[in-house]
This record gives sequence, structure tokens and C-alpha cells, in this order.
Amino acid sequence: MTSATPLTTLPPEVCGTICGLTDKPSLIALATVSRPFRHEAQRIIFRTVDLGNTEAARQWRLAIRRNPRLSPIATRISFSMPRLADAELLAKALKKCKNLKHLEIRGDNAVSTHTWIAEGSFKLRVFVNSALGLAPSSPFWKQQTQIRVLSFPLSAGQYIKGGFPCGDDKLPNLVAVDVVDMGMLPATTRPLERIQLNMAVSLIKIDDLTGLARFAPTLTHLNLTGVLFEYLECIVPVLVKTVPNLVHLGVSEPIEQGDPFYLSDVRPGVVYLPLHVMRAFAHLRSLVLFAFRSQEFLLPDVDDVPEQSDYPFYVMLNDPKGVAHTLMDDVSQLRLVTIASSIQNERTKGFTLGTDVPERTVRTCTLRRLESEDSKQSFSVDRDGEYDFDAVGHFWEA
Repeated sequence: MTSATPLTTLPPEVCGTICGLTDKPSLIALATVSRPFRHEAQRIIFRTVDLGNTEAARQWRLAIRRNPRLSPIATRISFSMPRLADAELLAKALKKCKNLKHLEIRGDNAVSTHTWIAEGSFKLRVFVNSALGLAPSSPFWKQQTQIRVLSFPLSAGQYIKGGFPCGDDKLPNLVAVDVVDMGMLPATTRPLERIQLNMAVSLIKIDDLTGLARFAPTLTHLNLTGVLFEYLECIVPVLVKTVPNLVHLGVSEPIEQGDPFYLSDVRPGVVYLPLHVMRAFAHLRSLVLFAFRSQEFLLPDVDDVPEQSDYPFYVMLNDPKGVAHTLMDDVSQLRLVTIASSIQNERTKGFTLGTDVPERTVRTCTLRRLESEDSKQSFSVDRDGEYDFDAVGHFWEA
């Protein structure tokens, strides 16, 4: 093959490599180049499907009806709950997706009593439900024995049962639950390994965190989203006592664009970060902090530091690398630290309510502790990567 080889004659394996490095709009264009490119592009395009509206759902149904090869490709599908007539058509299409592993059904209330969800031949590993009112007796829970990750994006009162939807004899492989309401966690001591709590909706109070104790023997990963960092001083001591076996802790501040905390002049100046308490997590290896509202951390005094040292008692969150190094130095058991901060750009500092949202820059740093052969510690740093809490939160792995 030479530099002059036309795209239409490239072998399938080369087409697959090119498609794997290409964004979705370009994939659609590549699909028109040749049959090998079309097959490889479709394999990627139809693997993850977000049916954002009725027209998108119609086009997807039409595509898999015309080309039966496409339906087994789908492993992840998300959609909003359609009206009854469209739901029947969608159900018929989903039955063809025998390799579907991740299903997200969106809605404002989980009261729909549709039973078609239990008719698919797929075996889910991840299920996100804010639309279906699946009762404990639903055949869905008996059929989907491979589910490992459950997500309930609504409060307990918006689900028919008003709590965790099935008994201990169902979902034997469940290891992770994502909720906005503690009432949606299992009431019994299921062996959960990962929990994600969205505290932004104010349904979860700091005192409620003691309820996590029933999962303490197995819980190793905990994410808290929508947490104002000024509460870390209260939250961390509760977690140390309640879930002492954590290996990973991730905390993210609220990032709603309509939030007045976008304004730099109403942000808290300093947030106290209780590192001396964090050291009590004997098994903690990974820490993720995404600061959207806070500007700097005040760190406690540290043992064995000379009085006149240059120890940084204050660390600015616009320097994620400095924060990460400080955390890694002071919490010796940590092996991975990710810090991200959202900084309002200088030219939009005069932003006021009622105008466009100010421009912001997200600064990130991921610091890894490496053990060298001569027993001296070294660090590997990734900086200014695009911040994605799901990617670093280790929750959705199924």
C-alpha cells in the first residue's frame, strides 16, 4: 500500500483502525466511502445509541429493520420514555438487541407500568431507570440476573414502591448503586462495593451518611456529587467512622450553570480540608476532588514540620498540581489523586446575573505515585485533560 492508495481500496482492518480514531460526524462521512468503511463505521456508531427524541428513535428503528446486522451491535442504549404507541415499536426493536448491556430509560416520574422491558432477550449489566415503575414482583428482576450497576436518578417518592425495588433473592450480582435519595438504597446488608450519592437535590443530609454503615464490610468506592466543599470538614469524619474500608473517594461540587455560585465574588474564600482525618482511611488509594465553587483549601498543621518552614498552609485550586502534590505528600497511602477546578476566565470577571454564562476554563491534574526500584518515590503527572467525573469516579465499571 502506498501513499497514493485510494480510501476505497483500503482493507477492512485498516478501515477499522481509522474509524476507531474518528469522531462521530466524520464516521458518518466515512460510511459513504466504501463497503468496508461503512461496516466499520456502523459498528462504532450503532454500538452506543442515544435516542434523544422521537425522530432519532424512528430513524434508529428504521435502520435496524433495514439492516438486521446492526441490532446485535448495540451494547448501550438510552432513551426518554415514549408514548404508548411508540413504546410498542421501540420494544419490538429492543428485542432484537440481544447483546445490550447498558440500558438507560429517562422520565420525570417512574410510574409507567409497561411490561415490555421484561420481554427482551438481552442480559443487562447496567440499568438506569427514571421512568418505569417496576414492582418487586416484576419478572424483569427475576430475568435480569446479570445486573451489576443500578441507578435511580429520582427521589424515592417518584417510584411506585418508594424504595429499593426488589428483595435479597433478586439481582445476585449487584455491586453498585447510584441514588439521589438514601431511601433508594437496599434496606438490608447487601454486599455493595460501590455507591454514588447525588447530594445536590438536598434529599441526602450529612447525618444520613451514617446509614452507609450497613454496607461497610464490602464498600470500597464512594462518590458524592453536588457537595459544597465547605461541608467536607463535617463529612469526612463521618465517613471515616462509617465506611472505614474505602479505597476510593470522589467528591464533586454542584456545577449547574444557572447557579449564582458561577460568580467569583460570591464564592467562599477558603475551605478547610481535614487531611489529618483523611489519613485515618487506612486503605484509601484514590481521591478525586472537583471544585467548581471553592477557590482554595486551608490545610491543617502537619506533624514534624518546622515552625519556619515554607509549608503551604493555603493551596489555590487554580493550581491543581500543587493541590495534588500536597494531598499525596500528606496522605501517604494515596496512590492516585485527581484534582479539577473550574476557573472563571479573566475577561468575564465582570459577569452579572441576567447575562450570558461566563466563560470558564477547567484545569485538571492527575497524579500517580510510582515506586521506583531504589525505593524512592516518583510521580507521574497528567495535566489539563478534559474533566469527566464518571471517567475518574470508578463507579460505572460493570
